[in-house]
Amino acid sequence: MTDLASSSPCQETTVDLAIIGAGPSGLFAAFEAGLHEMSAAIFDALPRPGGQLTALYPEKPIYDIPGFPSILAKELAARLVEQVRPFNPLWCLGQQVERLERGEDRLWRVGNGTTLVHARAVVIAAGVGAFSPRRPVVEGLAAFEEGGAVHYRIADPTSFEGKRVVILGGGDSAVDWTVMLSGIAAQTHVVHRRASFAAHPASIGKMERLAAEGKVQIHTPFEIKALEGCCDVLTVMIGNPKERVAIEADALIPMLGFEKSLGPIEGWGIGAGKGGIDVHPTTMATDQPLLYVIGDMASYPGKLKLILAGFAEAALAVTDAWKQIHPDQAYKHVYSTAKGVAR
Repeated sequence: MTDLASSSPCQETTVDLAIIGAGPSGLFAAFEAGLHEMSAAIFDALPRPGGQLTALYPEKPIYDIPGFPSILAKELAARLVEQVRPFNPLWCLGQQVERLERGEDRLWRVGNGTTLVHARAVVIAAGVGAFSPRRPVVEGLAAFEEGGAVHYRIADPTSFEGKRVVILGGGDSAVDWTVMLSGIAAQTHVVHRRASFAAHPASIGKMERLAAEGKVQIHTPFEIKALEGCCDVLTVMIGNPKERVAIEADALIPMLGFEKSLGPIEGWGIGAGKGGIDVHPTTMATDQPLLYVIGDMASYPGKLKLILAGFAEAALAVTDAWKQIHPDQAYKHVYSTAKGVAR
């Protein structure tokens, strides 16, 4: 990750745009703000920018970013940080936003008990809010978690070299990691409670080909029933109504999704719910003045929860914010090829 030590630290000030969330959508919103010559502050509860890209799956390859046939999540985050760096935003990292309110002076107050920024406009790019990995329901799990045999996040795939791994889940993350670790681990098992997987067809095809070659063992439909053994050596007991199977393993990797919580956002009075926050699809504007929502939390007809969709939403939100902040000025579309970016 690009070093931010020389960048502007968070401090009480007034900016054109406060961005809540330093994931890919929020970082690109900061870039768009820079192109529009708008000052920005970026808030995130995490100590590093990147959001889920760096916190949850830094080593996972992403295949649907235009211009990159494949790019690691952590590399995409680093490139986005480098892209916004010339505009020198305020980095309010490790700062959870607990306060969001608009004053009589028409400025938004954004911050918490220790940090406060005044902003003419706000973009919420908080993804799904706070999240924590969903834990498998099995007796004795905590002991193996403490012993280091259970891994909810993979920071370094090579740490599983020569090990026997069992991956739980049937979504994209489970299938992708099964494919990736098949070339690293000594044995790779994937266990899913359904007969079919809910992942990208191409990824499923890769996994099935690896299974045919004996490089992956697929167990469906099976559920985890028990964990036996001690500390970092375990036996994963799986079963279904017809049979029960014991898998000797060094590591259990649950990829069962995440428990999501809106956290303080629920108390901001902006209509946040499980389905997200309703916005206008051409501006990303909410029903409150100069308050925008982009990324996974934005809700509108035809919404696609894709990183590239978040990039487009960031451009729409910042463009509308500029127009609202400068109502007496004619808007001229900004092309980066014409404007250029100082390095």
